[in-house]
Amino acid sequence: MRDMMTGLYNRRGMYKMVNSMLDNAKDGDSLFVAVADMDGLKYVNDTFGHAEGDYGIKTVSTALNSIAGPDEICVRSGGDEFFLIGVGKYTDEDEAGRAHQFADALAKMSADAGKPYNISASIGCVVFDKCKDISLDAALAEADERMYRYKVRNRRHRMV
Repeated sequence: MRDMMTGLYNRRGMYKMVNSMLDNAKDGDSLFVAVADMDGLKYVNDTFGHAEGDYGIKTVSTALNSIAGPDEICVRSGGDEFFLIGVGKYTDEDEAGRAHQFADALAKMSADAGKPYNISASIGCVVFDKCKDISLDAALAEADERMYRYKVRNRRHRMV
C-alpha cells in the first residue's frame, strides 16, 4: 500500500483509496488529478550518485505532499513519477493554481537544500466535473499528457 522510500501510497494503495473516495463521492463532486515527474533524475544519478537521486525523489514527494489537502492522496507511481488525486469541489482554476503551488513549494525546497543541482519537476493537472463519468486510468492519462506538454514547453533540463 505504501512506497518504502517516500511513505506515499503506491499503485495498489492508490486504487484502493481512490475506489473508496469515489464510493463516497457526492453529487456534483469533481475528480482532480495531477501527474508530476522529476526533471533530470538520470543526470543527478549519473553525476552525483543514486543517493542524491533518491534525495531528489524524496524532495519532489515532500513538495507534492505539502500541497495536498486533507481529502487528497499522494502516490509514488514508480521511479520519479507521482500523482495527487482528490474527489470533491474543484474548479478549472485548480488546474493552474495547484501546478503553481507545487512549483513554488519545490523551488523553495530546492533552494533551501543547497545542492549543486536544481530539484525540479514537471506537472500536469486536470479537473473532471463529474468524477464518476471517467475512469481513473483515463484521468491519469490526460494529466500525464498535460505534464508532458509542460515538460516540452518549459524544456526542463538539469543544470549544475
